[in-house]
Amino acid sequence: MTVLRILLSASARLFLALALLSGCQKFEDEEHERNTLIGLFAHERYAALETALDETNQQYGQKTISAELWQKRWYAIANVNLGGATRRFNEWVTQTNSGYAYLLRGMYFQVEAWRRNDEEGVDEARRQAEFMRLMDLAAADLQAAQKAIDPCALCLAEQINLNRALGKPAEQSRALFEKAIALDPQLPATVFAYFATLYPPEGGSFQLMRDFINQMQARKLAPELLAGLESRYCHQEAQAAKEKQDFDSRLAWLQKGMTDKPYDGLARELASVYMDREEPLRAIEVLNLNLEKNNPWDLASIDILLRAYFKAGQRDKGDEMLKKRTEILLRYSSYR
Repeated sequence: MTVLRILLSASARLFLALALLSGCQKFEDEEHERNTLIGLFAHERYAALETALDETNQQYGQKTISAELWQKRWYAIANVNLGGATRRFNEWVTQTNSGYAYLLRGMYFQVEAWRRNDEEGVDEARRQAEFMRLMDLAAADLQAAQKAIDPCALCLAEQINLNRALGKPAEQSRALFEKAIALDPQLPATVFAYFATLYPPEGGSFQLMRDFINQMQARKLAPELLAGLESRYCHQEAQAAKEKQDFDSRLAWLQKGMTDKPYDGLARELASVYMDREEPLRAIEVLNLNLEKNNPWDLASIDILLRAYFKAGQRDKGDEMLKKRTEILLRYSSYR
């Protein structure tokens, strides 16, 4: 926030805040759609939230939004970083006993388990106990959601994520994957959740990953999903090269991973490498492509991009990114 205060004028910040919070600006973009769902959850309007999710499902069924945008709306709620989130999820389940509530609480418990697992200064035994407690809660909720919503491809994808978190081998999730992809062959969550079970750190191998990509090519998986798989494969190769301190190979794999649908984590990592190499123009190119192909409101990418613009001497564009960053934060807070 110090950088914002220095580089973005107080008057500009004040004008933007007033415009956003007074409601005089009307938004109709995808960021607004996700923030609206978060706002309904934050204000404990569970019936309205379920209606909004029904509308989202109808839009997806009518193909007015893509599978990617559809799942991002669900994950926006599951990834909510809000005080009292657990209480709200519990109240939602208690009040409605709905499949939506069980599914999103189960997704949230998984997210929360990983968040707490990354906390520093926590005794390892307590960390593991808390991780397993939350994963057990997630498992129960996902089972309840599957019964209530069946068929539910996203429920199955989340069960695959759960299996991976619990250290189960990929074979134990293959049946879930096949069932989910038969229900919805366009859903990225299914494909990428199962692919992650094949990563070398998860007990898989690069050969298993390559075999899976070949299988999906033979099954005519959507081109953007294949591009996403290829990008994630390259990212894992880059991580392996990094562990070996083979930084030239790491860079080459990251560059190769900038496919037509790059994994956003790979794009940000490549941009950071370019920044470390004093090559901000290359970082700018990568980040703009990432924002175009993935989420144009990705705060982590925008944080790196604004630094790259200033480092490259492109102050006007850096100011634009600072304004966009401020807008993201203010818009998000205005819905809560």
